[in-house]
This record gives sequence, C-alpha cells and structure tokens, in this order.
Amino acid sequence: MEDSVIAVKEKEIQKLRNESKQLDDEIERMEKQYTEDEERKHKTERDNEELMKKVEEILKVLETNSEEEMEQFILQAQHEVKKKIYQENEMIERMKRENEEQEKERMERIKILTNTEEYLIEKIRETKTMYEKIKKENEKISTRNQMMEKEIKEIKEEVKERKRRKEEKTSSKVK
Repeated sequence: MEDSVIAVKEKEIQKLRNESKQLDDEIERMEKQYTEDEERKHKTERDNEELMKKVEEILKVLETNSEEEMEQFILQAQHEVKKKIYQENEMIERMKRENEEQEKERMERIKILTNTEEYLIEKIRETKTMYEKIKKENEKISTRNQMMEKEIKEIKEEVKERKRRKEEKTSSKVK
C-alpha cells in the first residue's frame, strides 16, 4: 500500500515538475517576445527620428518654394508623423495587452500549481491518517484473532478433557 502511495506521490511530483517546466518555457517565450517588442519599439523610434529629419529637410526645401506648396508639404508630413505615432501607439497598446494577458495566465498557472501542491499535501495527510487508522484496525483484528484462537484452543482442550473423562467413566463402568 505504501508503494502505491509513493508511486502516486512521485507521479504527482513529476506532473508538477512538468507544469513547472512548461511555466519556465512560457516565461522564456514571454521574455523573448518582450525583447522582440522592445527591438520593434526602438526601430519605430529610429523610423520616427528619420521621419522628423525628412520633415526638417522638406521644410528647408519648402522655404524656397511657394507658401501653398509649403503648407501642402507640412500637412503631408504631419499626416505621416501622426500615422507613425498612431502605429507606434497601437503596437505599444497591443504589447501591453499581450503582456497583461500573459502575466494573468502565468499567475493563474502559479495559483493552480500552488493549489495543486496544497491539495497533494492534504491528500498525503489524509492517506497517512487512513493508513494509520487501517494499521490500528488491523492490530485490533489481529489481537481479536489471537484471543479467538486462544479460546478455540482452550475449548478444544476442554473438549479433549471431557472426552477423556467420559472415556474414563465409561471404562470404569465397564470394569
């Protein structure tokens, strides 16, 4: 019985180790994703800097052109800047949502693992208690069996003694 309890415990421990490994892999994946997102963020910042340089160049060029053309280029540049800013903000918001979701999932897994560990500990305690209870019950049964065997032996002895007396009486009457 102890072997089966130990086997179950080892199986559960292995299961917990596997889940822990999965969590470690998930964390590693999240860290990799974070690094990639940071690289994209820096690329976007570089793109924005380049765009701003282009805007400055356009403004310098436009200073030599008519006012209408200049306004048109400014509006176009503003539109491009706004578009880039919008894209960057969208990317940042998406990253935040993904990170929040991943963190939430990770916390839920940790909570499940913690609950699983507590559950296993409680089950082990219950199993140990049941084992002790069964052991005591077996000891009581063993003691009762010994007493019954002793009584049976005494009864057999008494029966033998009565038979012997009866035979003696019968043999003494026959004589």
